[in-house]
Amino acid sequence: MEVFTAILVFLGVIVVAALFCGGWVIVAIVRLLARALGGGRPSDAAPRLPPAPQQRIICAHGNCRSDNAPVARFCRRCGRPVAGAHGPVVRRVAMW
Repeated sequence: MEVFTAILVFLGVIVVAALFCGGWVIVAIVRLLARALGGGRPSDAAPRLPPAPQQRIICAHGNCRSDNAPVARFCRRCGRPVAGAHGPVVRRVAMW
């Protein structure tokens, strides 16, 4: 009886794995056929353009001159504060 149960469990696992992987393969084949038959983007649609490049901030340190993201507070290469990015850093003190 134990062997019969073990065989049923094993076959159940195999069936579930085959359905899962087989379903994935079937979906992949259907998508491929849809693209091949022209089910993708219509030809008269405008092509997608890449996003416009953002303005980069150049590090003011003479030896670094690395370009940084516009929201950067510190240089990604040398670690110094980036001038003009966010203005001066203001620290607030708790008043008790």
